[in-house]
Amino acid sequence: MNKTAISNTVSSDPRIEYQKSYVRVFFAGLMVAIGIAHLVGPSFFISIMPPYLPWPGELVLVSGIAEMAGGIGLIFAKIRSSAGWGLVVLLVCVFPANVNMTLHPGSYPGVLLWLRLLLQPALIWIAWWVGPARFAHYKRNT
Repeated sequence: MNKTAISNTVSSDPRIEYQKSYVRVFFAGLMVAIGIAHLVGPSFFISIMPPYLPWPGELVLVSGIAEMAGGIGLIFAKIRSSAGWGLVVLLVCVFPANVNMTLHPGSYPGVLLWLRLLLQPALIWIAWWVGPARFAHYKRNT
């Protein structure tokens, strides 16, 4: 009797996995660099926090550490999925700061801020794609 099963594995196309590995390393480096920026220059990040969020300094510190941890975690296969999900959650959580910065641009060009706002969903997708994404494919069990 033949049964069809779904196998939750990585893509069977080695070219995609090869490309994904380059994107993963770049994205991991980007997350670590942004995390370091949060720790080295927190005043900028505090300034874009929505006023309704408490403890802006602490939130900037925690988000910077989380970005660095997530970026580093993407490199290691055993924790890659968890790191990717963590970055997805983090990128969703910092979205209000991006919206606040766009609505109150100060000395920043408004067009660039709107583009940055539109970039956020792409960053969320990349964090998912290089981290926890698995592409199911069908295989026959005989």
